[in-house]
Amino acid sequence: MTRSLLRAFAALCCAALLFACEPAGTPAPVFTPEGAIAGGLFSVSDARHVQFSRGNLRYQPSTGIWSFASEQFESVGAANSSIGPAYNGWIDLFGYGTGNNPTLVSTDPDDYPIYPFADWGANPIANGGNRPGLWRTLSAGEWNYLLDFRPDARNLRAYAIIRSGNDSISGLILLPDEWVTPKKLDFFTTDLNQINVFTLKGWSIMQAAGAVFLPATGLRDTDDGNAVNYPKSGCYWAHDPFDDGLAFYFSFNSSGHTANTLSPRTTGMAVLLVQDK
Repeated sequence: MTRSLLRAFAALCCAALLFACEPAGTPAPVFTPEGAIAGGLFSVSDARHVQFSRGNLRYQPSTGIWSFASEQFESVGAANSSIGPAYNGWIDLFGYGTGNNPTLVSTDPDDYPIYPFADWGANPIANGGNRPGLWRTLSAGEWNYLLDFRPDARNLRAYAIIRSGNDSISGLILLPDEWVTPKKLDFFTTDLNQINVFTLKGWSIMQAAGAVFLPATGLRDTDDGNAVNYPKSGCYWAHDPFDDGLAFYFSFNSSGHTANTLSPRTTGMAVLLVQDK
């Protein structure tokens, strides 16, 4: 046997040994693209899996830069009321289908085109690969499947609070399909009627294991002078339009969630993107 064949045989033996020694119940490793949360896949239909972005999508009008939040629990909040083409801060609550016009503000839903849908994920995202078309927005049906119909769905989501200094950030935790709770941490599913509370250190461990956190963002109300209302609720667009100036979105608060809610397309809501796997 030649040296090259011997080296190849040795490499295969080592790989087999490492696989055999992998602890039982450990999820298989998954390649993580730039900007995505490492640690596992999420079923959004019987045949489709996705990975979530590292944080909510945001946009800086003065520079035209799209970016993911640096932490999953970050959101812009009340500063979204400053939305405008020359604004030099960040915004993360967008009118429906405004991937090609993110600072659009109008009280007329006809100003928000339905077809073709201008997906925010079609843009180059600076810390998400920086190439167009890498990301996309989930449909209402996919949100619905993820939350309520994937295998063991009820045990893979829960309301939670992350404590950062004096701040308490509320939101919803989603866990990948193959989930093992890290040692020395507790995770209470929605059915246990308990709210998960994590320190920043505890959350960093959960995130490293693949957990996703959707912060409560509120919504930007164009009929109320662009005020950001309902700050304890999470409001995230789906890509599905409806008639009569409406579109589907996914929402949650401490009382529950729904993936088939309708809102005027003029409302500013959060966007969390995915990549297909």
